[in-house]
Amino acid sequence: MNSWHRIVVKVGTSTIVKQDGQINYPVVNRLTQTLSSLQKSGHEILLVTSGAIGVALDQMNLTQRPQGIPEQQALAAIGQGYLMSLYNQSFAFYQQVVGQVLLTYDVFDNKVMLENTLNAVEMMFSQHVIPIVNENDVIAVDELDHQHSFGDNDRLAAIVTREISADGLIILSDVDALYTANPAIDDSAQIIDSVTEITDEIRLSATGSTSGLGTGGMSTKLAAGEFVMNAGSKMILINGSNPALILEVIAGKKLVHYFKEYKIMNSVEEIGRRAKVAAAEVANLPADIRSQILVDMATALEENWAAIAAANKKDLAVATGLSVPMRNRLTLNQKVIHDIAISLSSVAALDDPLAGPYDHWRHSTGFEIIKKTVPLGVVAMVFEARPNVTIDAAALTFKSGNAVILRGGKEAINSNIVLADTLRAVLSNHELNPDIIQLITDTTHESVNTLLNMRQYIDVLIPRGSGQFIDFVVKNATVPVIETGAGNTHIYVDASAKQDEAIRVINNAKTQKPAVCNAAEKLLIHEAIAEEFLPRVVGDLLTSGVAVRGDQQAINIDKRISAATVEDWYTEYNDLIIAVKIVKDTNEAIEWINEHTTHHSETIISEDTDNVKDFMNKIDAAVVYQNVSTRFTDGFEFGFGAEIGISTQKLHARGPMGLNALTTIKYEVFGDGQIRA
Repeated sequence: MNSWHRIVVKVGTSTIVKQDGQINYPVVNRLTQTLSSLQKSGHEILLVTSGAIGVALDQMNLTQRPQGIPEQQALAAIGQGYLMSLYNQSFAFYQQVVGQVLLTYDVFDNKVMLENTLNAVEMMFSQHVIPIVNENDVIAVDELDHQHSFGDNDRLAAIVTREISADGLIILSDVDALYTANPAIDDSAQIIDSVTEITDEIRLSATGSTSGLGTGGMSTKLAAGEFVMNAGSKMILINGSNPALILEVIAGKKLVHYFKEYKIMNSVEEIGRRAKVAAAEVANLPADIRSQILVDMATALEENWAAIAAANKKDLAVATGLSVPMRNRLTLNQKVIHDIAISLSSVAALDDPLAGPYDHWRHSTGFEIIKKTVPLGVVAMVFEARPNVTIDAAALTFKSGNAVILRGGKEAINSNIVLADTLRAVLSNHELNPDIIQLITDTTHESVNTLLNMRQYIDVLIPRGSGQFIDFVVKNATVPVIETGAGNTHIYVDASAKQDEAIRVINNAKTQKPAVCNAAEKLLIHEAIAEEFLPRVVGDLLTSGVAVRGDQQAINIDKRISAATVEDWYTEYNDLIIAVKIVKDTNEAIEWINEHTTHHSETIISEDTDNVKDFMNKIDAAVVYQNVSTRFTDGFEFGFGAEIGISTQKLHARGPMGLNALTTIKYEVFGDGQIRA
């Protein structure tokens, strides 16, 4: 289907009107965005729509379609105006112009009327306008009781496909697929993926309308398909709940049926394409809706904790090669899940990062310039075996109006699948596109390599993992990357330090969570206090199970220290290991740290104001502390609710990245005809 240029898309009443009679605004938005995207990419799109009477039922507060012809005529007249207004507003958001074409059956029997209609349609195509075709039910009285009707506009769409010589017809409906039998009464019914001939068995399997609001069903789709095939064209039937699948059809991707929805086979590129579509939807969600959905996600995690924990046990069962600290951060139990849910709720309670107020000013010619905060778009996350990152990343990107693609480590794949499915189910329950949050389940290196080069879909990629992995991403990615730190984190104990306080800070920074990037890895000690202080701090660390390595000067003072290698000074251990170096003064400490730092977090323990000032000014790191554990380099501790990572670079974001780091700016300019002299 990637060769299709002129395309007819038909949408049924049951797609744009929900079962309760309310207009399905999210689906309408996804439909108009998808068709606008196709039109702007060079395709010619014609939309055949049902729904005038369905929309009128909503406007008139009616729950059932009336049986009388005059009543239906009146509703058609009322609903057609509302329907076109709905489409006009929705398409206008994507800067797409549309035109209305109302048809009756006799147009196709009258050569002059048909020619005039086709001329109008061709002119709209030449002007890049999307024609919107509907049956004129106000005057086509016979068609309201279907004595001489197009059906639920399925046959109308098929006829239009033939008359405008379209390459194909795509029908969106609540009728999921063509089956070998009626699936409502026969559990053995199988999906028919491809039809080259409509047999008697296929006709017998056809079923009627399922919604009660429309008039079609599988039988009308079958008739439309037969008509299109006889005209030498093609027709595709997909579920209308996700109009973005049209893009996949046109791209020529193979579709498979899955749980009453056509889904694209899971490839990284396809996930990226769906994320790009979903990003526009989430960017325009009101702040209160985004916050409420996050609260509902937190509730869903708590309610689903047993299934999450069960999946996590599968991961732990095969994670035999992990160190104890790494295994601990992989573990999910009811308490950990409860804490994750609390963190998610705290993100929901944060201020909307998109809300403003915005800087604004006027140009000398009178037009107004507004500097507006907007989402980045599609954020991709590649991260290690930490399933909590799945939730943190999803929460922060959603709150800030972004779509997210998650690719976690293979060690946590079962946990991540259940976590992502839990969040996606909440989106679906709110009738939003679940592709706002997607998980790549392919944990091979190939999936990462593909992700690194998807510039057409991904706006920014954030890697979290070892220094070696992050270096690989930075060197090989063509998409923009925010470099997050490996944490080769240092604590320098100055001669003026309060030693008891220093021991508490060092122990906390090393032992509280040794497998995280803000844990202390190196300890520098001023030579003036080394003889007294070093044995005390080594004894405390050994008692806590920490292996202590050091330079020769440190070993000379305390024989319990083993020799450090050159490699040690550059290593992020992520384990209960620390390396100690003795320095002559603060200047040497600063020089050593700047040579070996990963620019994450560095601490000075000191009461000397001048030394502290020098340390603060000269250390090149995202976060620099005085007398504070490095473990506080964390989005939650900084008041961000959660973090998507800790940036060690200087462009766009630095340090713990919360909501604001996931936004950018655009300038909106409002004038009244100004031109530049």
